[in-house]
Amino acid sequence: MQREKTMLIADDVELNRALLENIFDDEYSILQAADGVEAMEILRSQPVDVVLLDIVMPRMDGFEVLKTMKEEETLSGIPVIMATSEKENSEERALLLGADDFINKPYRAMVVKKRVENIVVKHILERKRLENALFETRNELNSLIDSVPGGIGVWKVTDKVQVEYFNDGFCRQFGYDREEFQEKFSSDLTALWVGGDTEYILNRLRENKDSNDRISLVHQVRRKDKSLRWFSLNALKYKVEDGVPVFRIVNIDVTESRENELLIE
Repeated sequence: MQREKTMLIADDVELNRALLENIFDDEYSILQAADGVEAMEILRSQPVDVVLLDIVMPRMDGFEVLKTMKEEETLSGIPVIMATSEKENSEERALLLGADDFINKPYRAMVVKKRVENIVVKHILERKRLENALFETRNELNSLIDSVPGGIGVWKVTDKVQVEYFNDGFCRQFGYDREEFQEKFSSDLTALWVGGDTEYILNRLRENKDSNDRISLVHQVRRKDKSLRWFSLNALKYKVEDGVPVFRIVNIDVTESRENELLIE
């Protein structure tokens, strides 16, 4: 039967590994390592949810494994429970290195199982708390972005403009709701630009793919109701993907001020 969670048991004594596997094989898919080097190879090659780690092992002991795990970002969050038959300073050192708990040999099945259960539940709850906090932060950020006057977007520029992100204000500037705008123009925004503005804007953006200079220009767009509006476009390149520049942009409707300028001229 396929288990949802995976446990790595690292111990140089085969009997200890068999004992621990017998305790947990009803809940976990069990991986075994006979020393620290083998344990690290397993940890770097596949997902592991919790580690039972013996301290005294050949080639690379448990302290070295724990220290290495905490130094590697992809492994540092895995809960680790240390095990040893030694008493002198082992527990303190293990906890100082970042171990989540400590068990003594010989193993008592109920104690071992409960300690692992408590640690795993604690990590699951902490992960859920962080996910909820991240979700709330994203919602607050999106709400803030959508409250900004004007349009905000992320463009990938080739011979067209692919809109990778846009706020509500961006699509409203063109007279569309999010779904309609996403379907019609997210793959190529240039369809909304007027006349010679298209090639002019594309050239300005492509010319700056190797520069971090801010681009500012004024151009015309045709809204859904066929009316023409003037926009002030400010673009700043922030990365390049496969040789293609990606820009953060801000669009501001400046129709009234532009028309006044043209009238004065």
